[in-house]
Amino acid sequence: MTPVAHAKVEDVNMWFSHIDSPRVRARLEALESEEEISLEVDDIIGRWCRMKTGRDGRKSDGLRPIGPMRDVWMRWFHEEKGKVVTVRPVTMADDVAASASALMVEWTSPEDEAAFAGL
Repeated sequence: MTPVAHAKVEDVNMWFSHIDSPRVRARLEALESEEEISLEVDDIIGRWCRMKTGRDGRKSDGLRPIGPMRDVWMRWFHEEKGKVVTVRPVTMADDVAASASALMVEWTSPEDEAAFAGL
């Protein structure tokens, strides 16, 4: 079962220190710089991106909402700052397909792309 956490909407980003579940926080801290993840936040599934590593080489301990999730999070930040939301990592079909295609790099040559384009 996927763990559920709670976080407060306190900033334009979601900081790991605002997440109350050590298990969810550990999952998010394991992300690489600028790696994306799908999260269900208060029943809304959206994409998040780990913030860039700082110039000094230290990882930034937060996520920024991307795409349509950015609009949702910014609305909450401006209209409901301090709101406590549920946070749950989810796996989308697109995430599974992307990770599977990364394993089959021998199928991504320019020759194969030309031969199988349009199929």
